[in-house]
Amino acid sequence: MAGVSIVGVRGYAGGELLRLLLQHPAAEVCSLYGRSSGETGSVEEALPHIGGPAVIRPLEALQSDDAEIIFLSVPADAAQALAPELLAQGHRVIDLSGGHRLPQGLYPQWYGIEPQALPPAVYGLTEYWRSDVASADLVANPGCYATALLLGLLPLVEA
Repeated sequence: MAGVSIVGVRGYAGGELLRLLLQHPAAEVCSLYGRSSGETGSVEEALPHIGGPAVIRPLEALQSDDAEIIFLSVPADAAQALAPELLAQGHRVIDLSGGHRLPQGLYPQWYGIEPQALPPAVYGLTEYWRSDVASADLVANPGCYATALLLGLLPLVEA
């Protein structure tokens, strides 16, 4: 069973991720974190549809997390800031934001800003790159529009 933690659990994506992971037979939810410094509380108050007594820890506590996998459900700039440190601590990271979806050189062209140095990430379209995703230290979760487009076009490109 893989130990997982979620940063940004109070948001919609983080809450849905928690709901799914609580039902997953191979995942053990270790810790839950808010999106910003000092953000704490309980899952019961933040996500009443999920409930439970789990505590949402402050982001500062992330430095002592011992989960194998950490999901980042935070804005792209926050994910870019957090991922290198988490990778250096030996965690595997799955970024739900757009922060690691593009190579460093393409980022300014599409987002209009120059990001800090981005570690290499595997694009997490498991239907095509399952083995790469399984062994990656950093996975950039594809967005819904890109997933819909790629799942329709990639078979044509391969034909």
